[in-house]
Amino acid sequence: MSAPNTNVKKQERRHKFPLMGMVWSVVWAVVLLAGLLIYLSFSGNEPGDQQPVGAEDGGVLCDAETPEEESCDGIDNDCDGEIDEDVQTTYY
Repeated sequence: MSAPNTNVKKQERRHKFPLMGMVWSVVWAVVLLAGLLIYLSFSGNEPGDQQPVGAEDGGVLCDAETPEEESCDGIDNDCDGEIDEDVQTTYY
C-alpha cells in the first residue's frame, strides 16, 4: 500500500501561520518565565529578611503578626522579647 498523493508545498503554506503562532507563544512564555525568575531572585524574599518590630528603636523580633495579649502557645504574642511570660499553667 502506498502513501496517498499529497501536495507538501500546499500544506506547508497552509500551516505556516499557525506554526509561527505556536512558536511565538512558546517564546513569549519563556520570556515571561525568565522575567518572573529574575524578579523573584532580586526581590529580597529571603527567609532571614524579617524585620524586627520597632527595629529603628532597637525593637525585638516578634513572632506574632500584630502585638496582642500573651497566651500560652510558644509564641511571643505581645512582642516584648519573652515567650509565654506571666501566663499561668493549667494542669488537667
